[in-house]
Amino acid sequence: MHDLISQYEYFCNYPYKLDIYSHLTHPHYLYKARYLLEDTIEFINRHFYYHSDLLFVRVDMSYKQEYINNLSLAEVQRHREQLLSDRRNHPQLFHGFIAYMWVLEYGESGTGYHYHLLLIYDAKVRSSGMAISKQVDDLWSYRITQGMGKCFLSNRDETKFTALGRRGIGHIHRTDFQLRVNLIERVVAYLLKKSGIFEERSGITDSGEFHAFGKTRMPPPIYPHIVRRGRPPVLPLRF
Repeated sequence: MHDLISQYEYFCNYPYKLDIYSHLTHPHYLYKARYLLEDTIEFINRHFYYHSDLLFVRVDMSYKQEYINNLSLAEVQRHREQLLSDRRNHPQLFHGFIAYMWVLEYGESGTGYHYHLLLIYDAKVRSSGMAISKQVDDLWSYRITQGMGKCFLSNRDETKFTALGRRGIGHIHRTDFQLRVNLIERVVAYLLKKSGIFEERSGITDSGEFHAFGKTRMPPPIYPHIVRRGRPPVLPLRF
């Protein structure tokens, strides 16, 4: 138990390079993006504390060019809710499911509304990120959006990311130091690069009915209480 807590503490306090994508974030939104990033680091590290093997699946869900100008924000939100909230209607997709996080963006360069989705599974139950990605693609592109949607499946490029030393998706064991660092620096930091921008521009956040970022519930806190950020303890990289 002590070793597991030490490992959790190490990854919570590790000096991640969180500014890799800061140039993509307007200075006005850096604080909020960093706040969400710090909270998500805790979110992921707690999941690694409770699960030794996790499978990370990243899918970008968007709309075909001919439909992007005809979609309302309410429709876009409803499509996401149909995918993630109606879990009983999608038992195959959610078999072995643990958690998710999503970010909604609006591309002013012609991409329109689109979601960045990161799904987390128990790797002892599900082993293929591509199989899950294809299930998401089928549900989003055809059943939920009725042919208006499309998906980009990042797990298709796992081999390429591995060769570049940048893989942060797919199967990751809690002791895989570099993969866990890549997950935070290369995947999560990228997903949250513009968090807050679209939410503010929408002009309806005061109603409390809209958010541009969401995730499942934070896992229970670790006992004893661990300080989340600070100087990393001196520990070997092997656990």
